[in-house]
Amino acid sequence: MNRVFNSIGLTILAMMSWVGASDTALAQSCTVAGGSTVTLTSGTCAIDPNTSLTGTPAVHASTSAQITTNNVNINPFNGGSIGGLADTNGTIIFSTGSSINGNWSVAASAQSGGQIIFESGSAINPAFGGGGTALLADGTGTQIRATGLTVGLNSAGNNVAGKATNGATINLLDTAISYAAGGGGNTGSVGERHRQSDRDGGNDDRDARRRWQ
Repeated sequence: MNRVFNSIGLTILAMMSWVGASDTALAQSCTVAGGSTVTLTSGTCAIDPNTSLTGTPAVHASTSAQITTNNVNINPFNGGSIGGLADTNGTIIFSTGSSINGNWSVAASAQSGGQIIFESGSAINPAFGGGGTALLADGTGTQIRATGLTVGLNSAGNNVAGKATNGATINLLDTAISYAAGGGGNTGSVGERHRQSDRDGGNDDRDARRRWQ
């Protein structure tokens, strides 16, 4: 009888060890480069919670790689910066608590089949200057999807909330887009088959569901 129990105990221990090793592999941490950026060209990784990234592009996934952020602060210093860039079938997932702030020109850019996913509780906060694009998607098969995302654009004017071109799509669900009062020439969406503009610089654009393409 003791031998039976010992055998069962060893089997359970072996299973627990295997599961632990699997969890560790799934939770592999991304490497932060010296320029305060994360770049991945293959495989998957997750950026450690409470990480701040100040380079550009702050997060870059390409060639089918996948990067997940969780409570990560993207805050680029230099003008013309890109917060997140997914290209050539790369994927970036912005999880709850992740935010794009600072001196961005494009907050999230998906190109050439790249995918960017914003989960509920993620945010794009106003950039320092005007003329920025919050969501930019270009190319067939390219997609940006957001659920419960909050987008804020500043009062400097000429800001674009979302732009999808050349067969790309932007899908929003329960997403709030707001413009600070004071700036003009702001555009809600630019797409090949759908166009909507907000020109008064002070609109709060809240749609339960929207598809731009």
